[in-house]
Amino acid sequence: MGLGVMVAAAWGQTREETGRDIKLGVIADEGLGLVSISKDRQMISQMKIMGENEVWIPGGLGWYRAEVVKKILSQEKKLGWAKNIFIYSLGFYPDKIVWTEKIDDWKSRYWWQMLRNNNLLNKNEDLVGNIDENEIYLDQVMLRDFAETKVVEAEVKLSVINTSLANGLAGFITKRLERLGFSVVSVSTEEGGENECKILYGEKVAGSYPLKVLTEIFDCQVSKGDSLNENEIEIYLTDSFSTMIDYPSYKQ
Repeated sequence: MGLGVMVAAAWGQTREETGRDIKLGVIADEGLGLVSISKDRQMISQMKIMGENEVWIPGGLGWYRAEVVKKILSQEKKLGWAKNIFIYSLGFYPDKIVWTEKIDDWKSRYWWQMLRNNNLLNKNEDLVGNIDENEIYLDQVMLRDFAETKVVEAEVKLSVINTSLANGLAGFITKRLERLGFSVVSVSTEEGGENECKILYGEKVAGSYPLKVLTEIFDCQVSKGDSLNENEIEIYLTDSFSTMIDYPSYKQ
């Protein structure tokens, strides 16, 4: 068996553990790329963020031109934060982070996926302007072209509760979750609430892919919520979570 065949087989074996779509976060010398290969949509969607358009790097680094993000992550020894850029800045949950010189180089890295899906429509977007200037546009295009099919079809009902002192945190996170394909039915604030981030889930959600995504994104305590309906999830955001992503720096 050739190397390419073995790699393709290994990728296929992980599909059940991840989503039905294939999602890549590309970090290149020229900027960032988002890639979603979706047989359900019959589409390969790609978005490029390049040049002087600014991207928010959570975790204390702040705003930088897309063309220097790769360099900054390397200099600050925060390569492990790459996935968080896509999650918290854009509302995109990549399966893999691909490091390249040019954004389009991902196609040669994943040539077997291009070969297997050569009948799909190719759709390309270029983000013009900084991310915070494109919130409305991203709300539309991310859900339409980049949300995970498995999350959308699960129809899990989310409630996001802000127990921190950071104004607007719940709304900020809600936008990202909705772009990922989640249905957020309630956004609220509780004063003097939880000290630790936690996720409560209904019985039907246990062991599901949407719950897996949320636990990986938020790294919270996870437990069954006895008072919740079977397809409900509650997420409690705390000051420690706000500090971890340095949410106030997004608004600066």
